[in-house]
Amino acid sequence: MAGDAVPPRAPLTGLLTQLRILVTVLTVDGHDPQVAAMFAGLADTAVDAEPMLSGIDPAVLIEIRSALAYGRRGDRDAARADLLMASQRLATLLLERDRPRRAAAADEPTKRWSIES
Repeated sequence: MAGDAVPPRAPLTGLLTQLRILVTVLTVDGHDPQVAAMFAGLADTAVDAEPMLSGIDPAVLIEIRSALAYGRRGDRDAARADLLMASQRLATLLLERDRPRRAAAADEPTKRWSIES
C-alpha cells in the first residue's frame, strides 16, 4: 500500500461515524437546524461508499436510502430508526472484517468464569 493511500475501510468508518452522530442528534433534538445539512452530508458519503457496500452488504444502503427519504418528508423518528439499523449493521460488518474468526475457534471449549468468595 502506498504511503498516502486511503485504506479501503476509511469510507465505511467515516460513514459509521456520520450515522452515529446523526442518530444521536435526532434523538436529542430532531428539529436542530443543522439536521438538513447532516442528511445532505450523509447522502454524499453514502454515494461514495456505495461501490464498496453494494458488494458486501446492500442492506446498509437500503436502510440509509430509506432514512434519507423519511428525512426529506420530515419523519425524523422513522429516519432515526433506519439510521440506527444501518449503523448497527455497518458496525457489525466492520467488526467482522477487523477480527475474522479463527477456524479452530469453533472446536474450542467455552471458558466459563466465576467469582468465588
